[in-house]
Amino acid sequence: MTGIEDCQNLYMGGKKLENGAYLAIKLLGNTSKPTCNQLTQNICQILEKELGILGQNIYVSYHPVELWGWNGQMF
Repeated sequence: MTGIEDCQNLYMGGKKLENGAYLAIKLLGNTSKPTCNQLTQNICQILEKELGILGQNIYVSYHPVELWGWNGQMF
């Protein structure tokens, strides 16, 4: 599932970015820091290649979720 909000102001270190991204990734269960590191590298490469957003202007946060429901039941 993906939600995108365009035309939002994003600031890093008090400076407004021309191009930037913040991704909040929710995970069913837990994962490891090395796995998140690899995914962050992949995300930054894709956003730079496809949208021209530099990695230094991309923040990614990971949120493990133990309970997640869909279609009338829990996973």
